[in-house]
Amino acid sequence: MAILAFFGGLRHTEIMDLKLEKMKSEAEGVFIVHERAKQRSDKRESKFLVPRAKNNDSTDFAAVVEQYLR
Repeated sequence: MAILAFFGGLRHTEIMDLKLEKMKSEAEGVFIVHERAKQRSDKRESKFLVPRAKNNDSTDFAAVVEQYLR
């Protein structure tokens, strides 16, 4: 999903490993926690936000993600 790659800077393998339990819909948008896929010994998690539209002139990216998850 291109939106997650854009907002989270995710690689293809990271997008494929995302878990629904790690996605949380909030008023600001959709928060996503993921584990980085680079070959490192320190498996750290990163968190990013897919934002909601502030006004009617912009795209509501969070709504697109939520629709996809349904």
